[in-house]
Amino acid sequence: MELGMPERKPYCPYIGLRQNRAVRFSTPSAEHRCHVSGDAMQIPVDQSSYCLSQFHTQCPLYMGSVNATKDDDERATLLPGASSQRRSKDMRQNPHDDQRSTPTRRRKNTAQSSIPTAVYGLFLGILFVAVVVYVYAGNQLSGATDDPSLQMPTIAPTFEPLPTTAPTTEAVVVVATATPEPTSVPVAPTATVEIVVATATSQVAAATATAESAATTTPDSKDMALQLYYADSSGRLLVPVQRTVNVVAKRVAGASLNALIEGPRNGLTRIIVPDIKVNSLVINDGIAVVDLDRRPTAVGDVRGFNAIALTLTQFDTIKRVKFLINGGELPAEPGVPSERPLINVWNPDNATIADATVITLYFVSADGRHDVPISKVVAKTNDVATAHVQGLLGGAGPFADVLKQVIPAGTQLRGVRIEGDMAIVDVTAPFADATDRAGAVRTMVESLTSIPAIKRVQVLVDGASLATKWGNEFAGPFAKRIINPE
Repeated sequence: MELGMPERKPYCPYIGLRQNRAVRFSTPSAEHRCHVSGDAMQIPVDQSSYCLSQFHTQCPLYMGSVNATKDDDERATLLPGASSQRRSKDMRQNPHDDQRSTPTRRRKNTAQSSIPTAVYGLFLGILFVAVVVYVYAGNQLSGATDDPSLQMPTIAPTFEPLPTTAPTTEAVVVVATATPEPTSVPVAPTATVEIVVATATSQVAAATATAESAATTTPDSKDMALQLYYADSSGRLLVPVQRTVNVVAKRVAGASLNALIEGPRNGLTRIIVPDIKVNSLVINDGIAVVDLDRRPTAVGDVRGFNAIALTLTQFDTIKRVKFLINGGELPAEPGVPSERPLINVWNPDNATIADATVITLYFVSADGRHDVPISKVVAKTNDVATAHVQGLLGGAGPFADVLKQVIPAGTQLRGVRIEGDMAIVDVTAPFADATDRAGAVRTMVESLTSIPAIKRVQVLVDGASLATKWGNEFAGPFAKRIINPE
């Protein structure tokens, strides 16, 4: 069972210029018109969010829920040659109208011709001065960029260095486990019932307040690390990130949903349409009822529902999710989850989940900025640690074109043994040839610590410590780590 996503154009087929609907710009422009009705209509929505994006099918004009304004025919009379065309059209409709209006038009022409020549000269002078000022200001601004203090700051790497020793305690976020039902994150609101009514305005306000400063928090608010889910740069795979979000009145689930709608950072792709509204979020008896004003993604695309379900079921108080659209039941659709879904499923043998073992493997994204989990379905086994390492060494299968295999090909497993909460992995010599050393160790640690009982990982090469090959910083053991902290 492999998950495939429908291909959609990255722009609306009805966008074009007023004079030629077959021509469009790659960026928003006032010259753009919508031709969905056959006429050139002004565009009242944000072109970046709809017309020039994959979300054009959610556009109010596209769906017919908004009537746009047709270009005024009078505006055409400003174009060269349009006056005679308009006059001919009017004469065909009523030939006597032109005769009656002739004196008036003569008076207008006479008034226009009486404008002193000096006025035109003054206008040209003002225009010349404006051009000189514009050129001078442009030169000043271009020269200012040479100042190092004005240069854009370099983006810091997403991944922090691996620790040389395992800390005694560490905050842990679990994305998925080796069983079909992943362990949820131990971050939960104290209340068993949470009721949130949100609008687009309140969502933006909450996100802005979080981003500005933690110093503005009130006694009833708290900054919390929450798990959010977006798509990778290809749009095919869901990627978990951990973001610090300000939570007010212990409404942690509502804060996580608002942060999810706020959008991704660091090169990830938005899944949920940007202007969606949450009518309400009610949590009771382990069920979160989410009422939205529209589908989070287009019909046939269930990524938005999965992202919301994964985000909400990270809390111990939420076991199931029910979706409503403007208070109405969502029509049955394959792939829309009611419980915590598996993330990025790879089922090479089309096995039944109940009769198989699901292992969580981590690979580096194509751009090298995030680690991406893959839920691989394998034959049922009790030796899940060995299954994880063998699966990781075997590669990303159908996702190999959008994920990196940082562990060198040809690396074999010599053995895995468990000592308390630590897994000791012994691999063959090719492992030491990895060019991305931190990535090779990191994905090994993340994959093995997705098993609840494993908290630390020690890596050996041909029975010897990895430190003998790469130095003491890779001596280990390495503790379970936070996945993709922002």
